Amino acid sequence: MNAPLTADGPVAPRGSAPADSLVALCSDVLLRDWCVLFDFDGPLADLFAAPRWSVSGRRRTVRATRDLRRVLRRHGVSAPPLDDPHDPHELFRRTLDGLAPAGSGTFPAATDTFPAGSRSGERPAEVREAGAREHRVREAAAGRTDGARPGARPDGVRLGERPAGPLRDALHARLDTQERRAARTARPTPGAAETVRLLHGLGLRLAVTSNNAEAAVRAYLRRARLLGCFLERGTPGAGATSAAGGPAAVIVGRDGDHRRMKPEPYCLERAMERHGAVPAASLLIGDATTDVKAARAAGVAVCGYGPTEDKARALRDAGADVVVTHMSQLTAALAEARARVTRPVSAGG
Repeated sequence: MNAPLTADGPVAPRGSAPADSLVALCSDVLLRDWCVLFDFDGPLADLFAAPRWSVSGRRRTVRATRDLRRVLRRHGVSAPPLDDPHDPHELFRRTLDGLAPAGSGTFPAATDTFPAGSRSGERPAEVREAGAREHRVREAAAGRTDGARPGARPDGVRLGERPAGPLRDALHARLDTQERRAARTARPTPGAAETVRLLHGLGLRLAVTSNNAEAAVRAYLRRARLLGCFLERGTPGAGATSAAGGPAAVIVGRDGDHRRMKPEPYCLERAMERHGAVPAASLLIGDATTDVKAARAAGVAVCGYGPTEDKARALRDAGADVVVTHMSQLTAALAEARARVTRPVSAGG
């Protein structure tokens, strides 16, 4: 069952005119027929918000991270150190980035440990040797005399390692599932629907470029009745279908290669390609420094969404072109820009 869509969040600023820089950017967007790319979790919705019926009030990130840890335990793999113990994306990425040295195709088992504060996740030589010693002891106790090299198994995988493929697939599947479930109760970002509808009404090309699963994004947009705003230009109405059977919306989410997630520009580039857009006439609306980095790598302008003072400051420091603290500011700037670009020039002008 889907929860009702109501937006809770910061109150829109009262009596404040949009900044000139924001209006100028929006004027460019309208005059040059820009493509507007939205990050999903943040600018459009709070994906992992606690369900309204939750007694504990805990965000769904707690459950999602716990489930990912269960996957690791089932595969005999230890979790890497995290900055935020309840961030499923951090756990997901650091596990896949850090636990397997490049090109090895294997992950260390849970008996292996990581140095305190380790982020690279490379298996130190002493850890590998400790695993080999443990294996030799077990072989001797079992009376092995087949001459196999120390630290080896008949299948050629060293002790303390597991094939990477099954774990990678299991992590992707579990995170996808958790995000699809969260999409049922995700809370709309205040003012976001109005911004999307205005941009769509102005005839601009819209897309979602997200580190979340495409299925979760699509489910939320359908629930919010916004999916039709993100169709490829030329698609004959919201009833059109893609090869996958759903509306041909331009949504580029996380795929099977986690290395393509932002701050890599992959999803932005794919969305622009589908819309026939160029970076110099594209804008990303995002709420994280990874969005800014991805936009810079793709050559795209950035409007940061920072609903808190800390987030807004981080986005400015990261180099966002403009920053809004409420989506209504962007809507107001677009309306002002529309008035400017359609205002007739006076005879003496």
